[in-house]
Order: sequence, then structure tokens, then C-alpha cells
Amino acid sequence: MAVTMLEIYTRLHEVRFLPFEPEGPAGLEAQRERFESLALPVPADAVIDEVAELPGLRIAVPESDAGRIVLYVHGGAYHLGSTRQFRGFGTDIARFTEATLYSVEWRRAPEHHFPAPIDDTRNAYAWLLEQGHRPEQIAFVGDSSGGNAVLAALLSIREHGLPLPAAVVAMSAWTDLTNSVPSRESRVHRSPGVLPEVLSTYAPSYLGGADPRDPLASPLFGDLAGLPPLLLQVGTEEILYDDSALFVEAARRAGVDATLESGEGMPHVYPIYHANVPESRAAMENLGAFVREHTKTT
Repeated sequence: MAVTMLEIYTRLHEVRFLPFEPEGPAGLEAQRERFESLALPVPADAVIDEVAELPGLRIAVPESDAGRIVLYVHGGAYHLGSTRQFRGFGTDIARFTEATLYSVEWRRAPEHHFPAPIDDTRNAYAWLLEQGHRPEQIAFVGDSSGGNAVLAALLSIREHGLPLPAAVVAMSAWTDLTNSVPSRESRVHRSPGVLPEVLSTYAPSYLGGADPRDPLASPLFGDLAGLPPLLLQVGTEEILYDDSALFVEAARRAGVDATLESGEGMPHVYPIYHANVPESRAAMENLGAFVREHTKTT
């Protein structure tokens, strides 16, 4: 059944991220419970296994090619969410990309500070390489803070002398933890799911005193030369819009094959609504085609 964007916005207003007091664990735990309530259903044909070495999940559907791998990093402002919560969306990504998907259970703040999730993403990728998967078989996909993680992990992977993956898709990526890009203010009245005061609360809690301009924290400020093909998808109605738009501009200046896909009238991580919203369905189809185009299965 089709759903209007007004209905989606109303739902987002009901379950939007809220600021929390870092000193008050109960407040954060309440946010974690609220966020978990957003979990999508898991299709019956999905095969999901725990992978302790990752750590995380391996997800396959009938369309999955064992030779095409997606390393998926879910969002949650580095404080919320779990691979269990994102099983449904992970399954959708596996289906659209026709890949076997590995979902990373990154360590959450404030129990673990920066750069723990970046290290977790890089280590998961290194583990995939150790299993015999080649870089050209692997694509990264991340949403929101997970979009930050997959982009920052590229810089970390390069620093550690590992070969880069074939391609990266970042949905509504949070690339600037200084929270200084223009859309933080210019689009605040159009952004139903994520508010500036939320980002200003979660960013320092995650950073734990680290410099927000560190490229592994804010990849927008990194040396992007030599990165693999990138697809950044972002809704026009979110305060994170410029995080993607400016990142793509910087990547192109560095000679990277980078594509910005703007979802007109769309909210944060809009591809997740693909079952009901035509624009979201098109975004997921584009995501799948991009991954399939840039990965080699043989």
C-alpha cells in the first residue's frame, strides 16, 4: 500500500531521535529502546547466521551471489541500534544488490568512544579478506552514522596498507561531526527525523574528547584521493544534506568517481521506505545496480 510522505513525516516526528544526558544512562537506554522499535520485519526467505569473528551477522537471500559481498554498517548516531534491529533492512540490501551481506556489530558510545566503530568496520573488512574474498568482490554500504563509518573506514584501511573495496554506498551519511555545514541551519525546519541539538549531543559523547575534524571522525575533511567509486544518497529534507553534497564535491575535486543522488522531498535514510514509496524504491534499485556494476563475482 502506498504511503504519503506526510504520513512518513508524522511517523518520524513520533519516533525522532531525542537528545539525552550523557551522564544519565536511563535516558540513553530509553532512546535505545525507542530506536529498536523501528525494526523492519525480516522476510521468511532470509538465512541469517551469527558470525562471532566479525562480529555480526551473515545474511543471504535466494538472490544472493556467494561471490558478491556487501559489508553493511547500520546507523544510530553511534549510540543506538544493533545488527538484530537492522536485519530486515540488511536483508533488503542483500536482495537489491544480489549479494551475501555481512552486518557489523560495532561498539556503541558512550561505552566505547571514537574510533571504535571505525576500527570495527576496518577489522571486519580485514576478516573478509582473510576468508579469501577479494577487494573487487566487496562493496561497503552504510546509513547515517554507518555512512560516516564506511567512508571513514576507507581512510583507515588506506592508512593500514590494505587494498580498498570495489565501491561504497552511503545513505544520509553524517560526514561532518563539527556540525558546521550550512544545512544544519538552513534545513532545520524541513528535517523531521534528526535535529541539530541531537547531533550536538551525540557527537561529543561519541568523540570522547577527540578532535571532530579528525578525518576518521569527519571524513569530509580527509584526503579523498584514490578512493573507490562512491554513491551518496541523501534526502533534500534533512539537515545532513550538505554532509553528502559537500563530500561528493570534495571527492570529485580529488579525482574520485563520486555520485550524489538527491531524493527530492525525501527524509533521512529514505531508501528504507522502498516498500511503500516510489522514490525510495528507485533509490534502492539504484543502490543495487551500483553495487552490481562495480563488483566482480568471478
